[in-house]
Amino acid sequence: RALPDGAALAGRMTARITRVAIIAVALLITALLVPDIVIEWSEEAEGIAITLVVLAVVFGLVNGLIRPIARLVSIPLNIATLGLFSVVLNAALLLLVAFVVDVVFGPLITIGGFPPDLTLEAVSAAALGSFIISAISAALAILIPDA
Repeated sequence: RALPDGAALAGRMTARITRVAIIAVALLITALLVPDIVIEWSEEAEGIAITLVVLAVVFGLVNGLIRPIARLVSIPLNIATLGLFSVVLNAALLLLVAFVVDVVFGPLITIGGFPPDLTLEAVSAAALGSFIISAISAALAILIPDA
């Protein structure tokens, strides 16, 4: 199998960086719109950017690695609930992102008190947040070609 040429490799890298930027913007807007989603901001612009990039990369990894398996396993529940279970699944994945980031990097994002407290407030904030992130990501992906 032949190795990809430099232009193709650069194009894929640019698309991945653009996708991370889209997720970072979606997370930023979501944190501003949903009062129960709190991102621990730095005092400096570089710190804010690093926080958003870390969150976006973890979000992308969780959605890329775990979401396909979870969606496959949840097909019967999605059929039974006419697709509404996907809201619960997306909320659970957003809570998983908060948990993973908390374990690896410290408390960068808190969703309704989670981590550490998993309450109905955390689940509802995660559901609303995942809906907003999906809507913003979809809109930005349409507006930005090759993302």
